[in-house]
This record gives sequence, C-alpha cells and structure tokens, in this order.
Amino acid sequence: MKVPESIHPDCEIVTMRTVNAPRAIAYKAWSDPNHLINWWVPAGFTNTFHEFEFKVGGKWNFTMHGPEKGNYVNSCEFTDLEFPSLIAWKRYSQPLFRVIVTFEELNPGQTKIISGKFSKLLKNATN
Repeated sequence: MKVPESIHPDCEIVTMRTVNAPRAIAYKAWSDPNHLINWWVPAGFTNTFHEFEFKVGGKWNFTMHGPEKGNYVNSCEFTDLEFPSLIAWKRYSQPLFRVIVTFEELNPGQTKIISGKFSKLLKNATN
C-alpha cells in the first residue's frame, strides 16, 4: 500500500469503525456508486451522483441536497485506489481537502475502516 504524503496534524479528521463484513464487501460499499449513494450523506440529506469514474484520475461529481434548503456541489478526483485496501481522492470544490480511506481485515468477516480527511499538506509534501 502506498504511504500518503505528510499531513499537518492540526488539519486532519480521522475516524475509525469496525464493521462485520469481509474487507472486499466493505470496500465495495465505498467503491460502488449504487451502494455509496445510499449512505454518503449526513442524516436528512440526499445525493445526486452526476459522474462516478472509479479509477485513478477518474472524476466523482455529486450534489448533496440539504433537508430544508441548500444544494452542495462536490467535485472530486480519485488519486489512489488499491483493491481491497485503499481509496483516496482529492476534492476540487470548496472547502479543499483530501480523503484517504484504508480497509484492514481484522479477521474473516470483520474489517476496520479508517477514514482521514486532510485539509493541509506539509510544505515538503507533493500534491
């Protein structure tokens, strides 16, 4: 697995979750737009996926629709993909950030998912 570039520690949000699913199925929930569209929103929101090219350099463009008002346009590009261990993308709409998601098999049928959102890279890192 590739090692992500250096991240400024004050500009990161990292979440971890263990799911009762094999790693390949957990990865599919993040990589298949037919699954992702159902859960990739805050509570009360809905999604419209306009483009989803799951490949390095592929585009992911979607709109999150707020429950009371507001449509939030998202423009992203997949930067690193390694089945079934890594998904990473860069967001081009504001606010700018990168997301790196890793999938670690804890045992058959159980996967730890670590998702990191990073808004600032260290100066010596490459984009």
